[in-house]
Amino acid sequence: MKDGFAPDFLPVRIELPKLTKANMQKAYIRGGLEVINYTYFSLALNKLGRFVIWVGWNVDGGNIKKVSWKGIRFVLDHDILSEFQVGEQLYKGNRLDQDHIARRADLIWGELPVAKAANKNSFYYTNITP
Repeated sequence: MKDGFAPDFLPVRIELPKLTKANMQKAYIRGGLEVINYTYFSLALNKLGRFVIWVGWNVDGGNIKKVSWKGIRFVLDHDILSEFQVGEQLYKGNRLDQDHIARRADLIWGELPVAKAANKNSFYYTNITP
């Protein structure tokens, strides 16, 4: 399940950011779009810098599930060419820490299978930064 950020999630519609012409040229484009969707969050990826340009996510704080992250490793998104993502090689052998941009704990809500999918989706390197 990769429905992504829902602009109509709140009573007031919140659109995803629009990229400038310069950033659009740097963006990873898939299917003619710069938006990459995951469960409850979406992002635009800078294919040159290999980190996100922006991330937007929905949070239902009253519906958070208890979902473990143990045993889940950060991984490359197999739907995106690896040359456009920063992976484990950046973090090996140095003091850089890696952490989520769209906060994992914000994403684990809704029906349990969906919360588990969101939990797993949050560990793609496209959602990680030093």
